[in-house]
Amino acid sequence: MTFLTLRGLTKRYDDAETPCVKNLDLNIERGQIVVLLGPSGCGKTTTLKMIAGLTEPSSGDILVEGDSVVQIPTEKRPVSMIFQKSLLFPHMTVAENIGFGLRMRGMKQAIIKRKVNEMLDLVRLEGYGDRRALQLSGGQEQRVSLARGLIIEPKVLLLDEPFSALDAELRLEMRGLIMDLKKKIDVTILFVTHDQQEAVMLADKIALMIDGEIVQYDNAQTFFTRPLTLRVAEFFGWTNFVPASQKGKTVTCSLGEFVFDGLEEHNGPMCLTIRPEAAVLCPKGEGIRAVIRSSVYMGTRIDYRVDCMDAKLGISFDSDQVFEIGEEIFIKLQNNKVWAVRCDGKEPCDNRIVWGPPLNMQDTSIEARREQNEGEGIGQSIGALDRTDEHHGGDSREKDNP
Repeated sequence: MTFLTLRGLTKRYDDAETPCVKNLDLNIERGQIVVLLGPSGCGKTTTLKMIAGLTEPSSGDILVEGDSVVQIPTEKRPVSMIFQKSLLFPHMTVAENIGFGLRMRGMKQAIIKRKVNEMLDLVRLEGYGDRRALQLSGGQEQRVSLARGLIIEPKVLLLDEPFSALDAELRLEMRGLIMDLKKKIDVTILFVTHDQQEAVMLADKIALMIDGEIVQYDNAQTFFTRPLTLRVAEFFGWTNFVPASQKGKTVTCSLGEFVFDGLEEHNGPMCLTIRPEAAVLCPKGEGIRAVIRSSVYMGTRIDYRVDCMDAKLGISFDSDQVFEIGEEIFIKLQNNKVWAVRCDGKEPCDNRIVWGPPLNMQDTSIEARREQNEGEGIGQSIGALDRTDEHHGGDSREKDNP
């Protein structure tokens, strides 16, 4: 049975032309961690606030274990919400902050003390109970906030980008804590983030939200192998988009024919999408001929932009595979890193690369880098490229005509 259900959930503010959350349907099983992923402003936080009772839906329903909670006051809902800011009471100790919800419910002090100690142990803050909130680091504050939310034993825990203000090391540590908590307590978690890596690490399932709508709801692997639309593919790092046509399950473009068993049958225009790591080198004369047009050294790999048949592609190789600008190579494309999607209607199905070194980038640094590393036996190419908004293109997207 579905544990948390959103049914036609919609929120329209009075001064807005369109709803910020549009007819949202979502089913979450008991004990799952579901990540609501999407760019800033897509309606993720508004969705959480409606579930928590902090914002009233314009229409739709919210059910926990089959029972609607829309008419239940915020403080009586079986839900806790943790925000990006810890919102601790500065005049209270850690223990007092954690036990606050139980005191408001009139629980006996001896029980509160025992439960607070259990929470301190659960979030790895043993011995911190007497400290003031102002004496804590950012990561410790969020642990206290998490303990304060869990101590009331909610059925649903809502986390609104709780780690975004922490540094990279602390974020990893806190993600590990969430995964550990999932094994120890019976709680269903809906976690909001715009960080794709965080979503993939934590989620049993990901709901990708764009412009107030859930555009795909799947496990993480499916987003990397079977994106539903062009915009989903862009968000999850599918770099190349080549105009194509589909007949049945066969997709044809300038790179050849591709047959996808899992693809829904369709006759008409499509877009072939290719991950940058799809290309594998072949012996000369085999596979598809490609010509190197530019390169960017990325540390562990080199990103190349190539002319391939009548298409332009962005491909990526390990950093020990170094090629000159203008050099001819032969590649094949791995089937599990190639897919076909229908266009969203908002984007033309033209040939483009979401990332890619500019065509006017010179290769003068390749020889310099190669000479510098000659003693190591490693040739490398290097370049400068602003890869802002790498995952979903944004203003950095390059477009090319086929």
